Amino acid sequence: MIDYKELYMRQLSIGGRWQEMLRDVRRRSVIVDGFPYVIQWNASRVRSTMANVASASSQSVVLCPLCLASRPKDQFSLPWCNSATGNSFEVLVNPYPIFRHHLTIVSVDHREQHIDFLDMWCMARELGEGVALFFNGAKCGSSIPGHMHYQAVPADELPLFKEGVEFAKERSFVFSTDSPEKAKLMFDCFMKSIGRSDDNLINVIATYQHKASEVVTFVIFPRKTLRPWQYSAADEDSKLLVSPATVEVSGVIVTPDERTFNRITADDVRDIISQVSEKVK
Repeated sequence: MIDYKELYMRQLSIGGRWQEMLRDVRRRSVIVDGFPYVIQWNASRVRSTMANVASASSQSVVLCPLCLASRPKDQFSLPWCNSATGNSFEVLVNPYPIFRHHLTIVSVDHREQHIDFLDMWCMARELGEGVALFFNGAKCGSSIPGHMHYQAVPADELPLFKEGVEFAKERSFVFSTDSPEKAKLMFDCFMKSIGRSDDNLINVIATYQHKASEVVTFVIFPRKTLRPWQYSAADEDSKLLVSPATVEVSGVIVTPDERTFNRITADDVRDIISQVSEKVK
């Protein structure tokens, strides 16, 4: 098991900014087509929300903030390796969290953002029940697509898991499996069915359940685009700083500015999610 709670205790014990990560976050709720969405103002997320994906994809090892040499000197980590694939990762406390117990799980080697279901299934199992592990495609939410990484947050913070599959029924593909090989096969079949050849415009979220057998449930969100038109609107009255990733399509709309937090409505949320989401037939 990945003992992320012990990692959090160790990280928070040093004090300073690590203890203040979520101090100024504000939240409110809106109802969209009968389902609750959370609007969250989190000023620390400005780097992710406004990231230049084009430049990040070509980022060198020297400049990459996920590589060991560029990380804060006081950032602790836990090692994790998938013996089946040989891929090694480090589990970190996210320095700009959306929720408490927000992890970033980064590849030890500097390689581009591409999903590996053999790793993701095993990682979800190691994190245990109650944790949502997710992947942001290089062109739909990953602010650092030049370095392979996953993220993990408490599943009960996301409306997707509180409301069930109906929450995203028309814009997601859901399946459960007891093996990583079956997970990869299901994903490959789904991608073929929608005519996709890469994972750049895909958000994926996974949760583990231990029932009669070990099962990981995956929710796949095919995407149409990175950001809605409101993000780059010239008209300040129309501008909304929302850059949807897995957390947003799962029901928590994060913005780094107070103006968007105060102005965004249920109709705006519906429109934004509709713009970036591909319908699943």
